[in-house]
Parts: sequence; structure tokens; C-alpha cells
Amino acid sequence: MKRALAVLACLSGMLISAYCMAAATGTSSKGANPLRRDVKVIRMKRIEITPQKLAQYQHAKLDGRISHNRKYIYFTDKVVRLVVCSGPANDMLSFRIAGLRNPTISIPADSTLHVLFLNTDDDMFHNFALSLKRAPFPINIERQIWVGCPGLPHRESNQLHGAEMTFRLAPGRYTYLCTMRGHAHGGMYGTLEVR
Repeated sequence: MKRALAVLACLSGMLISAYCMAAATGTSSKGANPLRRDVKVIRMKRIEITPQKLAQYQHAKLDGRISHNRKYIYFTDKVVRLVVCSGPANDMLSFRIAGLRNPTISIPADSTLHVLFLNTDDDMFHNFALSLKRAPFPINIERQIWVGCPGLPHRESNQLHGAEMTFRLAPGRYTYLCTMRGHAHGGMYGTLEVR
């Protein structure tokens, strides 16, 4: 019986990993995502952290430069690290990056982009995804137009759900967004420029 449960747990873990990678790379039963030629997903892993660890991540030094109007973050290094959180209770359909609401992120071509996305919301699922589409967004976003993590559960008393993702992107203009029903439509998106 114990062996059967161990095998079941192992298979369950493999299925979850396969689902996360399919979500990250944008593959589905309907076919491959056309973004795959522009976005290479190097790594995608679901994580859980404590609120204390979140505070450490949020206070880590930002390697980019924030514009005077606080709407842009510019990076010059070839390795870019972003900590992205879902918005606060009074602005749930937004992202926060370095304390800014949905900033435009600008990174150099041939960069490696590391994203740590954490769902800090108290009652909604959120995710972080990249797309070539631009606003306005429909209420339901087709799976074939984005790559990123699947929806992550809302925070629990002592635990936050998140995803670590690593991307290599071709030069161009992308949208980062939450693909949960109605979220991007409601304003949960921003721009990522690869120059």
C-alpha cells in the first residue's frame, strides 16, 4: 500500500511538472503557440514562499534604472531579474514591479530575463505571461497567444504561491499580462521592450 501511494505521488508530481512546462511553453491540445519562435522558455518552476521571504525579495537591489515619471524601468545588463507581484487589495488587477504599477520594462537584446512572480492577492488566482498581443484584451484570452505560468492560487496565511521563470526573447515589443478571465481586460498588463 505504501509503495502504491509513493508511485501515485511520483506520477502526480510528473503530471504537475508536465502541466507547468506545457503552460510555460504555450503548448496545448490545439497546437503550438506562435510565440515560441520569439520567446524561449528556459525554465519554469512553481514555488511557495513565506511573507517574510517576500519582504526580502521586494527590498533586494534593483539593477535597472527607474525613469523620472516612474513609468519605465530600463536595464542595461544582459541578465535581468524581476520580482513581480499581483497588485494590492485596492488595485487587484495590476502588477507591482519595484513598487511601480504596470511599468514598461526595457531590456537589451540577447538578455536572459529571470522573473519571480508571486501571487500576493488574498482571494483571486493570478498568473504572469508574455504575449505579442496588445490592449485592449478580450475577457477570455486564448491559450495560443501567450506563454507563462498557469494560474496560481491566492495567498494563504503563511504561504505565497509563485513561479520562477527564465526567458530569452527576440527583439521586439511584448505585453506581460495576467490571463485569468477578465484580468488583462481589467488592466492587469504592461509592456516589455527588448531593444
